[in-house]
Amino acid sequence: MRGGFKTLLVAALIPAALLLPGCSPGDIKPAPTSASVQAADWPVPPDATFDVDDEAISVSFDLAARNGYDIRPAAQRDTIAILKRIKADYPGTQDVWVLGWRTDTDSYGNQQRRNKLVTRYNRSTIDRINFANVSPSNIWEIRDAGSGLWGIG
Repeated sequence: MRGGFKTLLVAALIPAALLLPGCSPGDIKPAPTSASVQAADWPVPPDATFDVDDEAISVSFDLAARNGYDIRPAAQRDTIAILKRIKADYPGTQDVWVLGWRTDTDSYGNQQRRNKLVTRYNRSTIDRINFANVSPSNIWEIRDAGSGLWGIG
């Protein structure tokens, strides 16, 4: 039986490594697709907080709030939904910061909320976005500052 034990060990470890703490394989939903939810129809995250001042808005939301959807595609759609709402409801805003956070636990068991998504869009960029047709995978590429999703492994 050539390679039998190694094959069995690898086959057992890979699925275990892919599980998130406290989740079973059935808890993780596939990323939304164009067939399931169009980016243009994706709602603003229910926990999103809008901190509005005269010229800028900071919108913060929990990256884990989409109940098991793959984080990256869900956060990209959340970003689009937030920018779409800003364009419609806050026409005088010049800058928008989109901040996605997640609670991390350190080696000592202490929890801390950390921003894992930090992007800035200015009004001219928001006005150029065709929300009916923008690709979620491109939304962070057209940002004016900040970074896409980082530190999620």
